[in-house]
Amino acid sequence: IVDTSLSMLAEDGVKTRLDLAKYHIHQLLSKVDGDFLSIIPYSSTAYTYLPLTTDITAIDLFLDDLYVGMIGSSGSNITQALKHVSEVIKNNTIAQSATLVVFSDGEFTPQINQDEIEGLFKGKAIDSVVVGLGTLQGEPIPFRDVDNNLIEYKKDNYGNIVLSKRMDDQLERL
Repeated sequence: IVDTSLSMLAEDGVKTRLDLAKYHIHQLLSKVDGDFLSIIPYSSTAYTYLPLTTDITAIDLFLDDLYVGMIGSSGSNITQALKHVSEVIKNNTIAQSATLVVFSDGEFTPQINQDEIEGLFKGKAIDSVVVGLGTLQGEPIPFRDVDNNLIEYKKDNYGNIVLSKRMDDQLERL
């Protein structure tokens, strides 16, 4: 599961947080052999971008095309993403068990409800790894033009630049 919300544009990773997520996923790909993998981006909602496959070339191709705003950029609803994953697992006859890897900065909106999430995966053989992206001190969220020139930073209703931070407490709860 890959967070593609607006906060993933913060430039405290390789370039952006999303670029850092892609880098980590590419590192994982070199270590899998014959495993079924899928890509599920999320923001305000989630969907299966790449269905389960063992084709590493396809995964590379789809991974390179992930971008912030591909689903809509308001919010980072991890619960919706996990509901989608739960349905995919429920409807899948290939996998008897799964490992769920989540790449996010933890700025979940709305905040997670642990009881609801536990209920989604009750009785299923699911391992999970949560990879936190970003820094604790935070970074502004840049808006850039097509030539990658900075236009401005995201601001709040009072005109202050918004700092997006990695939210370890939310990532640990997840």
